[in-house]
Amino acid sequence: VDLAYTVLVALALSAIIRNVWPIIYYDYLFPVQPLPLPTQAEVEAFLVYADSNDNGMISRKEALSLFGEMDKFIRMAEIETLWYTVEKAFKRMFEEEERCGYEEAEEILEDLSLFDYHNDWRERYDFADKWGDGDGTLDVEEMLIMVLPDIVPSTRGKWWREYEFPLLDKNRNGRASWEEYLAHMEAYHAMEEEGLALDAMKEQKMLWFYYDVDADRELTPNEFVSFLQSQWAFIRTEEMFKLGDLNEDEQISKKETLEGLSHFKKTIYQFGRMKQRRRHNNAKDSSRSKSGSSKEQQPHDSVEDPE
Repeated sequence: VDLAYTVLVALALSAIIRNVWPIIYYDYLFPVQPLPLPTQAEVEAFLVYADSNDNGMISRKEALSLFGEMDKFIRMAEIETLWYTVEKAFKRMFEEEERCGYEEAEEILEDLSLFDYHNDWRERYDFADKWGDGDGTLDVEEMLIMVLPDIVPSTRGKWWREYEFPLLDKNRNGRASWEEYLAHMEAYHAMEEEGLALDAMKEQKMLWFYYDVDADRELTPNEFVSFLQSQWAFIRTEEMFKLGDLNEDEQISKKETLEGLSHFKKTIYQFGRMKQRRRHNNAKDSSRSKSGSSKEQQPHDSVEDPE
């Protein structure tokens, strides 16, 4: 009886910690502060930058270009954050210049609580090793590629082309259909124990057929890479026009931006962060050039996959 009581109490406490404590922590103890409305100067800077042809309006093409830039900024921030996390774990577990095999790489993933996020770590390990020197082991940069092959600019196109695309192309005819992609996404979300976001899939379907040049409902590997690279920017553009294009003329004016400022504040805030980050990087690059530094590029500084 005492054992059963102890088990029930432990289960109850576990449920409280897992479900109730986050609500108490984030909603009452340390609530996330909402973004303030942007200032007039911030709105002006955003509109001037987004309006590339200086006609006083933001078109879908201009919005897509802007969000494409912001996508790269957000990915860079994610890469840098994880870079330092992986580097710290490496230094904690290995001597300087020491490299890890697959089993040690799994230990690092477990240490970082990342192991359960994917079930294809062996493929990711082999991809990262091939990206590096192909010696069968990984250093810290290659470990980062193992974790983020679809995020790091210099590898994501290659990863999508060589790994993601074959998962769709079941008959190996060098083309993938929308139905194959949809089935793949449904299986992925079922594995993640979460529902497929149908609204997002509608927007992805629009983008899929945008890159389907010959209108046969299928994409080649290169078209598939372009499709994936454009997803975030396309979805943000659709969201922006759905909420901000008040007169539905396929353009967003300054007046519409000011009238719907609550819808634009996240975008303007991220734009400001991007500009701030760019100034910081330019100052850092200038300092490096003046000091004659020629440090080897890290993967989060690498250029976009040219293929």
